[in-house]
Amino acid sequence: MNFEIQGIKIISQGTLKYLGMALEQKPDIQLTCGIGIQKGSTTGSVMVHPPRHIQRCFGLKDLKIYVPMAVVRGHDAILNCTYDLEGDDLYSVKWYRHGSEFFRYTPNDEIPIRQFKIKGLSLDVRERDSTATRIVLEKVSDDISGVFSCEVTADQPSFFTDMKASHLEVVELPREDPFIGGLKTKYRLGEMLRANCTSAGSFPASNLTWYVNDYPVDAARVHKHKRAHSDGHYQSLAIQNNPDDQQTMENALWAGFYHEISTNEKPQHQYGDKSWCEYLQSVEEGKNFNHKTPPLSYLVQE
Repeated sequence: MNFEIQGIKIISQGTLKYLGMALEQKPDIQLTCGIGIQKGSTTGSVMVHPPRHIQRCFGLKDLKIYVPMAVVRGHDAILNCTYDLEGDDLYSVKWYRHGSEFFRYTPNDEIPIRQFKIKGLSLDVRERDSTATRIVLEKVSDDISGVFSCEVTADQPSFFTDMKASHLEVVELPREDPFIGGLKTKYRLGEMLRANCTSAGSFPASNLTWYVNDYPVDAARVHKHKRAHSDGHYQSLAIQNNPDDQQTMENALWAGFYHEISTNEKPQHQYGDKSWCEYLQSVEEGKNFNHKTPPLSYLVQE
């Protein structure tokens, strides 16, 4: 059976099952290849007539999704999806939460942007600020926390499709600054100091860390407790037992996203009282607040 497909001339016997070969930019050459048939195999003669110009293949690649690690409840969240079509046209971009589609962008449709409701979720996309590479979720609520996926499809003829996913968490910041209590204005040398630091309700629960003169307190001296409220928020309490002169409580919720410090200074051998509260907030994800560890003698009352 002789036939020709797109410049490739096939000369063989029996029923053709498949043929795989690579073309090179050379004059007409004659090749021999194996052709599988329904029963057994045979060898056929193939005459290759390569086209004048062999074009390189292009398609969708380098799909990446960027989702914020955490977003404060009531704030907007920006989700980005980048990709390289290598010259192909875009067919569609679809966004999912836990596998349920809620947003679609198809530039060639009469209505390019469509939103789909997910039962039980208040998930709204601000269409005027959303594009082929990003969406803006308006005033997010804590119930939308979960896995978000971006699916990109190139237009014909390839219709290549790829998908990437990432997790987004909606958090509730503490309602008030952390509070340090239980301190006296004067202590005798060697007297045991007991103090507690309480963080107001938040979600998830805040992580509390004691510092003495800018050095972290030995974990063995601190007792931590967390209590859940009926509204889903958590209250954190840390009790510190140490006879040093200055106590600082760090309240960290999603390290680098929220950072707050309360400080009480109690002179150990003097009368008087001086206290202040420092409020710091950072939205730089991944920022670390590292402190040097002092020698043990520094944490023990002489």
